[in-house]
Amino acid sequence: AFNISSTIIRATWRLVPICCRLGFIRGYHVTLTDSSNSSSTITNTVSELFTRFIDLKKFHIYQLSITAFTSKGSGPSAVATASTDQDGMFN
Repeated sequence: AFNISSTIIRATWRLVPICCRLGFIRGYHVTLTDSSNSSSTITNTVSELFTRFIDLKKFHIYQLSITAFTSKGSGPSAVATASTDQDGMFN
C-alpha cells in the first residue's frame, strides 16, 4: 500500500498461491482503518488485484487488511500500513 497523493492510498497485492487456495477466489475485501479512530473504516470489495481509497485525511496513517474470499467464505488477512502525504511540503 502506498500513497499517490495527499488524500489517496492505493493498495496492490498478488494472487493467493495455488497451494493455499481452498476454491475459486471470487474477490477481495480490502478494509482501510484510520489509525487514530478504529471505528472509522472503509471496505472495498473488488475482483482486481488493486484498489484505491480517496478523500482521506492529509498526512495521516492508515491500517489496511486484505482478505480473499470464495463461495465458502473468507481466508486469512494480510495487513499493511500506509500514510498520506502533506500537500506542498517539499515545493
